[in-house]
Amino acid sequence: MEMDDVIPTEMDEYLTAELLLPRGGEIVKARGIKRQRDGDRTRLGRRNSNPILDTRQYKVEFPDGSLDTFTT
Repeated sequence: MEMDDVIPTEMDEYLTAELLLPRGGEIVKARGIKRQRDGDRTRLGRRNSNPILDTRQYKVEFPDGSLDTFTT
């Protein structure tokens, strides 16, 4: 069993979090809005307690309304 199968989406620390991310040579605020999924609706990436090995992918929204994908 994978950690993503045990931890519900409601407890995902990146969803609805305000993040500071690089964009256009600046660091700007963004908000995690959902986990990315593949064509089979499987979440992309895996949670890992070691941040270097955490490969989850998220759709984030910037203040201007634009969206982008980031990997943890």
